[in-house]
Amino acid sequence: MSCHTDVLLEPEFPEYWMINGDTVRIREDIGKRYLSPHDFSTIIVGDTLVVPNYKKRIKQPLSKQNEELLKKGMEDPDLIGKPLRVIATGFFSRNGTAINNEEIEYSISNIIVNQMGVEFKNPYFDSNDFNGVFTYVPTTFNPTGGPVPKFKAAKNNLAIDYFEKDGSPVLRKLNQDRVDNLLLFTDEKTWLERLNSKLNYEQTVLHEKFDFMINISPNDDYMMNKGLEDYEPWKPLKSPWDQSYRSAKLDMLSEIIKRKGVKGILINSRITTPSLMLELIPVEDVRKELEKYQKGRLLDKDAVIIYPTSKIDSLLGTNVNMNLKPYISRNEKILDYSSTDPQKRIEVYDRPKRSKLAEQLNWPELDVNYIHTQIYLGKYISPDGVKINYKDIYEEDFLNFSKLINIILANEGLKAINEYYGTSFSYINTREFLK
Repeated sequence: MSCHTDVLLEPEFPEYWMINGDTVRIREDIGKRYLSPHDFSTIIVGDTLVVPNYKKRIKQPLSKQNEELLKKGMEDPDLIGKPLRVIATGFFSRNGTAINNEEIEYSISNIIVNQMGVEFKNPYFDSNDFNGVFTYVPTTFNPTGGPVPKFKAAKNNLAIDYFEKDGSPVLRKLNQDRVDNLLLFTDEKTWLERLNSKLNYEQTVLHEKFDFMINISPNDDYMMNKGLEDYEPWKPLKSPWDQSYRSAKLDMLSEIIKRKGVKGILINSRITTPSLMLELIPVEDVRKELEKYQKGRLLDKDAVIIYPTSKIDSLLGTNVNMNLKPYISRNEKILDYSSTDPQKRIEVYDRPKRSKLAEQLNWPELDVNYIHTQIYLGKYISPDGVKINYKDIYEEDFLNFSKLINIILANEGLKAINEYYGTSFSYINTREFLK
């Protein structure tokens, strides 16, 4: 959850809380806290009560003209004469950790479809389980005194049924007949079990009938340059050593392209711009700390980026005793670094790239990397006329993206849909989400 919208209440523990008009009992979930985060840079230093305080998206009206444009050419008798149905597929979340109702509400797909005005069934957690899983909030409590931001885990209203032997959480099943937002918010196995699907992900999608698909996933070089050309879908590998190119995404889309009249948009979520978290730990600070103990040799000379891990945080922590400092106490080499300047990995080009796959599907495409690089270079102006700085698209902890980036990408997606299909969907007010 975002540090801008969540309410962190300690030590007071209210019995009830109003969430989007519903009164929900605040339930402490003993034994279901301190979950390991998904990424190496999230340092958990305790737990706390977390209650949401975000604005629910307001659905815009769907005009008859826009609906007719997106249903034009539909040949499936089960869809002709029925309301426009949009589904979302793929994976791309704002944060690397949280899976809760706020993240679902502010997923790119939900933002886009709310602006389109279409009924869109989201896989929300039960109102009593609003914190889902892996929900953390920033805290000023810093036991190490180190430079990496610290977080506390939500200890209430979690959607965890039980834990597997390996410690992975099993989520409560979704009691819902239809789901339109089929984005994977966590790993495929965990999410499909929650959706009560006995099929794999691609077959789960293909089981649905729809007019429009929003696919959010990275395109690799094969998809960019060849797409479905010469691709043999559903062909199994002959052996563990078979190096043939296989893609579950292409398997799925090879079936979708056969459905006459189905429209959509590809949102290529590949990004090459560096995360601001790579700026949290200056290399010079680490070298200076090592030299205090004559341990400079523990960090290679070619290190240019230090990853903000818990061990690095403890090494630089002013409250950590020398005898307990990682690397120092055991003469251990530091491996949490990169010798490559992340700016050299940025791919900059003059205009958005369009894949062969998008051409074959006859769909518009949103190049997320192009948007990110334009913001990074200070050249980006949103569709509603707002100049965006790179720091604006991150939370204050620099570890997670802010809601603003999903608003920007949703607006860009709507712009691409409008230009390609002749629709007139309105944009979200970007200024509302600026810091």
